[in-house]
Amino acid sequence: MTKANESTQATEPKKPNSKAKKTRLREMLARKRGASIAQIEKTLSWQPHTIRAEISRLRKTGAEVMHDRSVSPPVYRIVTAAVR
Repeated sequence: MTKANESTQATEPKKPNSKAKKTRLREMLARKRGASIAQIEKTLSWQPHTIRAEISRLRKTGAEVMHDRSVSPPVYRIVTAAVR
């Protein structure tokens, strides 16, 4: 590795790892008011299809995630957490 490459790598901002983002998503969905796709998208810098896929994975682990369309914008929230 050259010195130019080393200095470039040193100045690049660190991206949060996916585990930290998944934890943050779970925290957002566990709030009483839940979280909209737009809020999650802004906070985690994820695309909407990625958010929906991760919510699907949460459901597969046993978490009961509700999609509340009675409010505007619609929100997702965890009703019952998965047993680990």
